[in-house]
Amino acid sequence: MNQKNIKYHTLLSLLILGVLFLTLAIYWPGLSGPFLLDDFTNITSNFVDDFDREEILYVITHNNSGVLGRPVAVFSLLFSGIVHGPVPWGFKYHNLMLHLLNGLLIFWILFKLLPRFNPQIDQNKITLIAGFTATCWLLHPLMLSTVLYAVQRMAQLSSFFTLAALLTYIFARESALTHSVRHYCFAYLFFPLFLVLSLLSKENGALIPFYLLAIEITAYQFKFNNSLERNRVIAFLGVFAALPIMLGGIYVLTHFDSLLNYSVRDFTLAERLMTQLHVVVFYIKLILLPSMSDMSLFHDGWKFTERMDVLTFVLLLGLCTIIAFAIYVRKKAPVLSFGIAWFIISHLLESTFLSLELVFEHRNYLAALGLLLILFYYLFTMAKERVSFFITFIIVALFSFMTAVRANEWKNVELIYSIAVQDHPESIRAQTIYANILYSQGNLQEAINHLDVVIDLDRTEYGSTLQKLVYLCVADGNINNPSTSSDINNLYSEAYNRAGAYPASPYSFNGIDILHSVVRDQKCPHIDLQQVLDIIMVAMTQADNQINKEFLGFLQRQAGQIYYEQGDYIKGFEYTIAAYENTGLTSILAEAIDVQIQLRAFESAEHLITLIEEDDEGGFRSEIFRINELKETLNKAREAQAQQTREGN
Repeated sequence: MNQKNIKYHTLLSLLILGVLFLTLAIYWPGLSGPFLLDDFTNITSNFVDDFDREEILYVITHNNSGVLGRPVAVFSLLFSGIVHGPVPWGFKYHNLMLHLLNGLLIFWILFKLLPRFNPQIDQNKITLIAGFTATCWLLHPLMLSTVLYAVQRMAQLSSFFTLAALLTYIFARESALTHSVRHYCFAYLFFPLFLVLSLLSKENGALIPFYLLAIEITAYQFKFNNSLERNRVIAFLGVFAALPIMLGGIYVLTHFDSLLNYSVRDFTLAERLMTQLHVVVFYIKLILLPSMSDMSLFHDGWKFTERMDVLTFVLLLGLCTIIAFAIYVRKKAPVLSFGIAWFIISHLLESTFLSLELVFEHRNYLAALGLLLILFYYLFTMAKERVSFFITFIIVALFSFMTAVRANEWKNVELIYSIAVQDHPESIRAQTIYANILYSQGNLQEAINHLDVVIDLDRTEYGSTLQKLVYLCVADGNINNPSTSSDINNLYSEAYNRAGAYPASPYSFNGIDILHSVVRDQKCPHIDLQQVLDIIMVAMTQADNQINKEFLGFLQRQAGQIYYEQGDYIKGFEYTIAAYENTGLTSILAEAIDVQIQLRAFESAEHLITLIEEDDEGGFRSEIFRINELKETLNKAREAQAQQTREGN
């Protein structure tokens, strides 16, 4: 390596380190922020404090996220907890480290592909385009809600293995002609490994075959030096692109009903598809023209499109035109074609037909790369160098400033939600959680004001109605206050009517749980357990809830708990078993076993434990931790009873 190359690589290394440290410094204040939303169900409730193999196996195999359970991502979160404890900082720190690694992989991939896109481009421009694209991706304020939202480790980790798989393909492609051993190692050892790890982190790994085709069509254009290279590449693409896409299509067709279960949504498949046309335009704006007021974790207030109006039709026509254009210019303008393809491919799962929420920023974690590449490629290849540098540094400075501001906002839980409510007042999720924060601070009236907004926003939802009922009930020091009592009765009637007319939701279950808890603890004298049970029972008769076995099971579980508390152990047991049968969750069966142990029905408890053991024998023995825990509880109860018997004698 000559002196000039040494200087070039030294300078490049220093610049890369500088970008990484800048990203680290900007994000650092946000690492002290709180857990948010799904963090609690995926992280805090599944915390493991040491490397207990059986407990780790249990948590990994009992995650209900996605189709495959995302075991790799779950293990990664468990690892963060074991290393740093049950505090948010460690999880966010590991997310940030993963973000930096993803930035390096993006730079490496672009550095490899740019000469394929344009063989006439010089080395300096390759470095500049790849470097500034990766830099702006790392510093883009839109990425913050993925990096500092701990549970989005799933999206980040899947992206990491996706990028690693694509880089491996590039290595395999380049060695197909000259290095047989190297080619086969990359193609049939490392690539499938990264593919599987990506899939088991999050289902977005299923998009890897589409990314492969995009790279091959635009960068390599199916050009080969001889038949040996052609046969090796075609064989690889047949196994890892064509075959997976075909099998994926078959899976979608044969599981159409389960994938398109819209019973828990207030929009239909057609309405979702029309809405996503508008959402994708919003995403493009967030990537190319980010605004602080537009960016948020809370886009649940987005209104779905109910009919094919003129604007929606124009957007559909525009999308079809852009896709056709990308195909047409794949040889003349491969970077433009690749960037468009990358963006569209990144949204194939989460922004199309699946029954998901309408808008989330993290869906652009990889998608943003395609648009940023187009921007910087044409900036550095068409504009004068001085102009290119000036515009780029303005963009980097702007992105850095916006991300720094967001990071400082995200270090304070109250600030996160107060800004969300201010910028997105239509968000039920933000309004509800902010009401909880205000209530915990003693600001009852302000909390109720925000709940009133929620109640008006969605007349089908009754979780917020129950939450307001609880606030009034607990805060009422004088149970004979006619005004408060009347308000509570009206809220109860409203919640009861909504429960019978509309499908349940996570907010509904949360509202029922909160009401059940305060009534059980005798903190709400205006409501008794039977009234809570009445809401649950009428919700179980609702048509959509009867179709959705998971939701029905959750309602049955809540009913079973109340029957137990009322002393009706037979009905309590029946409903709990029914809940287990509908959900398949052994945690529900474990609750029934705990009740049997408390009632000293030891034979019944032992029989239920045997059922779990029998089911577990045909699987991965993932229930051993839970089984041992239940057996230990049962043995202690038996020993305690034996001790009491001996003392009585």
